[in-house]
Amino acid sequence: VKFSRKINDNVSIAAGLDDFAGTGYFTREYLALTNRINGLKLNLGIGWGAFSEENPISNPLGFLADEFKKRPGRDSSYAQGGSPSFDQWFRGDAGLFYGLEYQLPTRKKVSIKIENDPFDYMNGFSSTGGYKGQIESLRKKDSNLNYGIAFQFSKNLFINISYLKGNTLNLSISFGADFSKSFFNKKVPSPKFASSEKGKNRKENFHEDLLFNLKKKNIFVQSSMLENQKASVAVSTPSYRSPVLTHFIVSDTVKEVADFHSINVKNVNTKNVNVGIETSSLTSGIDAILKRKTQPLELTRYQTKIESGEKDLFNTYEFKPLVKFPSTFTGITPALVNHIGDPNRFYYGGVVLRLDNEVQFARNITLNTQLVHMISDNFDEKVDYPDSKLPHVRTDIVK
Repeated sequence: VKFSRKINDNVSIAAGLDDFAGTGYFTREYLALTNRINGLKLNLGIGWGAFSEENPISNPLGFLADEFKKRPGRDSSYAQGGSPSFDQWFRGDAGLFYGLEYQLPTRKKVSIKIENDPFDYMNGFSSTGGYKGQIESLRKKDSNLNYGIAFQFSKNLFINISYLKGNTLNLSISFGADFSKSFFNKKVPSPKFASSEKGKNRKENFHEDLLFNLKKKNIFVQSSMLENQKASVAVSTPSYRSPVLTHFIVSDTVKEVADFHSINVKNVNTKNVNVGIETSSLTSGIDAILKRKTQPLELTRYQTKIESGEKDLFNTYEFKPLVKFPSTFTGITPALVNHIGDPNRFYYGGVVLRLDNEVQFARNITLNTQLVHMISDNFDEKVDYPDSKLPHVRTDIVK
């Protein structure tokens, strides 16, 4: 958890807590000050917990109360994680850390970084004395300075190359985004409108053209009804998770088909159906659909009545396409299997050949089968006896 505040255009202050509700082995807190001078950024901070393992100083907060002078040891209340360790925060000895970052004047998106490394990787970051000698060689520190170079490829994408502890080369890729805004916009298809020949029965032509044109947009009509200037359409789609977006695509198509066949439709009701069960019902007027062209989807949503729907009403509609059951779908594809974050190695993985088969016996009964053949992997290198007292979750994946 991090809290930051800008003091002025150049100076900001931050406070943070790491592993504040974990086992206590990695718990650390810090206060940091950042000062920007042209292309140079200077950082100075003081930290507690893991920050104080190597070169400790007396806690400057000790004048507030004696409790700040000593950091309690780990106890059973949070020994296995999940409980905030309030009695440790900002207590005991402290440690200083600092660093600087320089933005190249000729390359505005390239920065050089240097920092001191306050951590003792042998003790402060270890719950045990080591594991078969492997941990000691990996955690050995030959230098208290870390160096790095950062490349900014876009507003949100950064790649950092660092040399850590005097013996380790590190590559990190970070990507940030503002999730209060739409991150990926679903592209709404607009295939060319197609219609059947105008026959004697305009209603039949309407239903058939609606079925055909929605299918081109990967929306499948389960049933439909046309009465009292209202079109009711029950659909299923694998392409749109938002029932609101599905409703507007259906409504646009309804208007297009109705106009072609000179049928007056004032309201549209879309029923979203999944494996034969109605999951939602959305209704709005054609006027709202016309405005959809010029105003955001969020605004038009307020002009739509959204309900949970009725379980089997769509099965009573006048038009219901015939489907031949059973239907079979089969595909063979290569795929990756991954195991990330093991205590002994960050990544294990392999390449498989996968056969997927689905047999649909009815609208709400399917049988899915998957066969996997391993082509190549390194799972045989994985050790299956992690040195942990906690219940094993992902570490026993090979078993």
